Amino acid sequence: MPIVRAIRRIAPAIAIAALCAGCVAASSEIYQVPADIASPAPRNAAAEIVRLINRERAARGLAPLTVDANLARAAQAHA
Repeated sequence: MPIVRAIRRIAPAIAIAALCAGCVAASSEIYQVPADIASPAPRNAAAEIVRLINRERAARGLAPLTVDANLARAAQAHA
């Protein structure tokens, strides 16, 4: 019976070690974001948003929006 007791005492430690080893093996894979979508140019993104909004506004017969440089500068400073 001493062997059974010893096994019962070290079984949780073995299970935890196996679990940790599995977690390390599973997390060793690193995902890389493709460079072309990793960091879009903010100015191009802002211009694209304005373009898309104006396209929708034109479809509804509304006047296009214009970018206020002072407001954009203040917003960027706040961001």
